Amino acid sequence: MIENRPYGYSREEFLDMRITDLCAPEDASKLLRDLQAARVVFPFSGECRHRRKDQRVIDVDMSSHTLDFRGHPAALVIAEDATTRRCAEEALRQSEARFRATFEQAAVGMAHSDPQGNFLQVNHKLCEILGYSAEELLRMHFVDITHPDDLQADVALMQQLLAGKIPTYTLEKRYIHKDGQLVWINLTVSLVRDPVGNPDYFIGVIEDITERKRGEEALRASEELLRTVLDNLPVGVWLADRTGHIFQSNQLGRRIWAGSKYVGIEHFGEYKAWWLESGKRIEPEEWAVARAIRKGEVSLNEEIEIECFDGTRKIILNSAVPIRDKHGEVIGAVSINQDISERKRAEAEVQRLNTDLEQRVTERTAALQATNQELEAFSYSVSHDLRAPLRAIDGFSRILLEEYRDRLDPEAQGLLERVRNATVRMTQLIDDLLSLAQVSRSEMHREPVDLSEIARSFAQELQSSQPQRQLEWVIAPAVVLHGDRRLLRIVLENLLRNAWKFTSKQAQARIEVGILQQDGQPVYFVRDNGAGFDMAYAHKLFGAFQRLHGTAEFAGTGIGLATVARIIHRHGGRIWAEGAVGQGATFYFTVPDGLDHQS
Repeated sequence: MIENRPYGYSREEFLDMRITDLCAPEDASKLLRDLQAARVVFPFSGECRHRRKDQRVIDVDMSSHTLDFRGHPAALVIAEDATTRRCAEEALRQSEARFRATFEQAAVGMAHSDPQGNFLQVNHKLCEILGYSAEELLRMHFVDITHPDDLQADVALMQQLLAGKIPTYTLEKRYIHKDGQLVWINLTVSLVRDPVGNPDYFIGVIEDITERKRGEEALRASEELLRTVLDNLPVGVWLADRTGHIFQSNQLGRRIWAGSKYVGIEHFGEYKAWWLESGKRIEPEEWAVARAIRKGEVSLNEEIEIECFDGTRKIILNSAVPIRDKHGEVIGAVSINQDISERKRAEAEVQRLNTDLEQRVTERTAALQATNQELEAFSYSVSHDLRAPLRAIDGFSRILLEEYRDRLDPEAQGLLERVRNATVRMTQLIDDLLSLAQVSRSEMHREPVDLSEIARSFAQELQSSQPQRQLEWVIAPAVVLHGDRRLLRIVLENLLRNAWKFTSKQAQARIEVGILQQDGQPVYFVRDNGAGFDMAYAHKLFGAFQRLHGTAEFAGTGIGLATVARIIHRHGGRIWAEGAVGQGATFYFTVPDGLDHQS
């Protein structure tokens, strides 16, 4: 008996039909052959396709039982429309296929694990994240791939989830890749329970956040580096955003102000300051950082006086520059403070000292002018008042020797000669002292001076005074320096006169004038092979009236080298000598700050 509602036939219509009339056309002939061949065995069950009255084919589940109907063998056949079940099964199949596709093709790792933490199912992305195959992971426990330092937090959350205290949890943790590298992941876990509420399995969604973590670490390191740089700068630094709101400062900036207030432009009045030059209070919109934000201005080294948050006052240099994005829009500003209070106090002290010094210089100049006038008067007195008696003594001595020689015994004549020689030496000494005084007082005029030319000219003069002397002159060509021509002539003439004098007893005398380099600087020298001197007494060479040889051996007043030293010192140079007794001497000198060279 077949229930007729799914077919659309009436009971009477069913009773006039054969079973094959219900089969789909393509199935009816096969069923008829099977029945005739007794290949259909009762009872039986299975799926069939039947045709409704409206000719639509439906799937039915068939089951039959044998029975006796009015003395004849018969079968009770039950047919159930399977269309709805088939549709549900197809929907379920498609849903499972979509789930498998979603699971396998998800952009994040996914895994199912049992309540004990053993993996039941993993997707391709998780295998990619961890470097394991699916087969390897399915033999593993989540503990096997979790960093030991992160295990406790994960287990604690899992226990809360199993206890029903939380519906799900999210955790950033580290997995261990197959190659040993650490992989940062963001783990989201939920629990699926069976129909009676017992834990069935966990669903884990795993997002690889290693690159994000690296970026965060790089950003953290960059920010730490920025803080370190800012805190080690020798100036105070303040940062403001595009609205002018101060949001960061370095240690020195806070130390300069004895604190900080992170406020916007409208509250810049909380930072009290005055223009140093005018003393006018700086209004909020007049601050350099406010002008940088609102007008894009660059302000450098504005001198202002500030009142710190502890009440003290300081003078600072205040600068500000706008920060622009790639489109040139102002997105913030940097303000820089430099405490110059000590420098200003030092400048004021220097100004006071300069004023005092100027006053003292004025007074000293007046005193020096008076002293110079006195020296001029003294020089005049020496030149005229002392020379006249000396000329008289020399003249009367000469007359006595010339007109009364026959009346004087040899001893008296010798005494008169000594008197005359003494007057000559005294006259020379007066001339040398006057020359030394003039060297100290005369004004200097720097210009290029050819020492070689001066040396050649004076050498000819000396040679002409004693043409019988055999002496070799070696004068380097074109030795030029920058100094006072008249004074440098005195230097060279004194040195050459000394060399001429102290080589007078040499059969083969030699005097050399030249230049050499010492520590990259030119050094000029006059060298001879004369009497020389003991280096133990070299420190006495340039003192007035200091002589290393007696007047009987070599004439002189002891003023020449003192004059030379004074001239070289006036030029900012230095002079020294080297020598040995009987082996000659070399006098070296420098004259800086000029065209010192040998061309």
